[in-house]
Amino acid sequence: MTDIMKAISASKQGKSATVEGYLLATVTKTEFTGWRYYTGMPDTATLKRDMAEALGGSAAPIFRNGADGKTEIFVLKR
Repeated sequence: MTDIMKAISASKQGKSATVEGYLLATVTKTEFTGWRYYTGMPDTATLKRDMAEALGGSAAPIFRNGADGKTEIFVLKR
């Protein structure tokens, strides 16, 4: 993921934007769901575990954007 303002500024200088982080997400015909945000590239074991949880239904989403344009933001319960 990149900061859009930093991306615009970098493009004006002929550079590419820096990567700020990585998002584990799923996309279907009806929704875009973000599951996990990483500040750096996760190691293989972490990524496999998080992918399995997201696809298996045991992970809690961060956000969900539906085809109707509505976005739901989820707050983690601690």
